[in-house]
Amino acid sequence: MSNEIKIENLKFGYGYKSKKIFNGLNVSIAPGQIVGIVGRNGEGKTTLMKLIAGKLSPDEGSVLIDDRDPATDIETANKIIYASSTYNTESRSKLKDILQYHKLMYKNFDINFANKLMDVFDIEQNKRIGRLSKGQTTIFNFICAIASRAEITILDEPVSGADSVRRKQIYDIILRDYIEYPRTILISSHLLSEMENILANICMIGAGQILYNGDVDEMKHKAFKVKGTRQQVTEFVKDKKVIFKQLCETNNMAVVEEDFSKAVMDDIKDKGLIAERLSAEEFYMYRTTVNLGEDLEKLWEK
Repeated sequence: MSNEIKIENLKFGYGYKSKKIFNGLNVSIAPGQIVGIVGRNGEGKTTLMKLIAGKLSPDEGSVLIDDRDPATDIETANKIIYASSTYNTESRSKLKDILQYHKLMYKNFDINFANKLMDVFDIEQNKRIGRLSKGQTTIFNFICAIASRAEITILDEPVSGADSVRRKQIYDIILRDYIEYPRTILISSHLLSEMENILANICMIGAGQILYNGDVDEMKHKAFKVKGTRQQVTEFVKDKKVIFKQLCETNNMAVVEEDFSKAVMDDIKDKGLIAERLSAEEFYMYRTTVNLGEDLEKLWEK
């Protein structure tokens, strides 16, 4: 089986009268790749991952893996592991016992690899889960998930609470283990820059919708930044799809969502403007940021 994830007309909210987090979401996630689920805090990254993992069920619509519902199909559920920064278990459970539990639950779980990772991250196996710090809990959950070698490995904020050195180690381990054992790995974060280099695809969420879903490198060609005088920028973007604009004393610029082709570059140059290609992080930032635009200057009005 390919493990293709297909979501159609997804509607979901917490509680009968609550506002829908997703209200008709449609997206397909290609199998066998490392995919980043990115978006600002509160945009529904964790909810989407829990729906894919079968830990939540849609109010309407469907979340299917190879046309099977992970919330009701045991065979599908058994090939998914979901890890977050918390652990829902008895607080007195020892870490070594939890590792053994995962060995029983997941047929591909590599206990030797898990033990090596425990040493790398300096986590004592005789400790009880309730005695770990937030950062240690996140790392321990990551160890359990990555060592499971589950066909669909879902890592929800796997570097939450970890320092910069640990974060880099975690991303390096994800990529190296994926090379050795290819599978579908979904990683959520609001910090795209740190994990951009290990991703094949990005699924960007904002306001309950998919803002972008596709190749990381192609994303960099989907928009560009133009700079110039206030009049130049305003005139250039008047008939274009602008996703961010700032006209102020210190900076006159706009971000245009359009293929950054040579013809476009030549046109910008002829008009006396400066054009810049966006990094993946910049595209993400501008695509998900609430644009204050000219209102920014009003913050300093007397």
